[in-house]
Amino acid sequence: MISFNDVTKVYGDTTVIENMNFTIEDGQFVIMLGPSGSGKTTLLRMVNQLESITDGDILVNGKSVKKSNKIQMRRNIGYVIQSNGLFPNMNIEDNVMIVPGLLGWDRKKKRDRFNMLMDLAGLSPDEYRHRYPHELSGGQQQRIGVVRALAADPPIMLMDEPFGALDPIIRNHLQDEFLQIQRELKKTILFVSHDVDEAVKMADKIALLKDGKMMQYDEPVKMLNKPKNSFVADFVGQDRVLKSMSLYSVKDLADALTLKAPFESPDVKNINENLSLRVAISMLLNQEADQLIVEDEQGANKGSLTLDLIELFLHREVKESV
Repeated sequence: MISFNDVTKVYGDTTVIENMNFTIEDGQFVIMLGPSGSGKTTLLRMVNQLESITDGDILVNGKSVKKSNKIQMRRNIGYVIQSNGLFPNMNIEDNVMIVPGLLGWDRKKKRDRFNMLMDLAGLSPDEYRHRYPHELSGGQQQRIGVVRALAADPPIMLMDEPFGALDPIIRNHLQDEFLQIQRELKKTILFVSHDVDEAVKMADKIALLKDGKMMQYDEPVKMLNKPKNSFVADFVGQDRVLKSMSLYSVKDLADALTLKAPFESPDVKNINENLSLRVAISMLLNQEADQLIVEDEQGANKGSLTLDLIELFLHREVKESV
């Protein structure tokens, strides 16, 4: 658990974080959003003492970070930055195993951990073990950066726009992979992003900052459907209700409502029930089809999905969330 208690950060005459109060529960994935200069990265860096706290305190599992040994603390917190921070003169295995080496792990334990994490990240351990960072693509380097942060099995991870420099297709792929890893490992994560869609897709909760102050700290669906003020509404966008549909799958709709029987039409597409509801809406609005035939994992036909059924589900979910 990470608790921010009246946390304030001042540089000279400028207050960049003012009386920040919120809590991240164990295993929770929290994303901080906000415009440039809102204090996101400063707040993140105060957790592992890369930035000092002017006033207030941050408690990690009940212990003040101000009273913690910096070096020991950082070895127990995974840290991922946008530039990945890999050492160019070290091969991938040595890069990943830096912290376990400092903690005195033996060779077999390090090798086993490397193999397990690389497999989890969808990378062949033997293929990448002896390669160097310059031999990898940007997406591969970023993935290795995440693996390295997980190497010593830290309970907490801090991530500063780790996918921000990647192109949209690679970024989306890495987001999916990281979510799969998080489902298995259940780390407590504080993640800085500038991308509302990324936050909605990945976060359990979103912390939206402005000028060093918390504008809203909430679950994505609540922030999208019931913004607390005009700044929040403007920041998450006028299409916030549509964005909220990425939080649901077609199966969620099928479980809540009865799908229609397919009707005769030349414009039909088959989709898997695990498809994002937002993607399904886009397919229908773009006139890729006038009905979508929903199939389960075994390929069985579950019924037809149309825009009017999605609209009914949308109104129901918005009403329940507020």
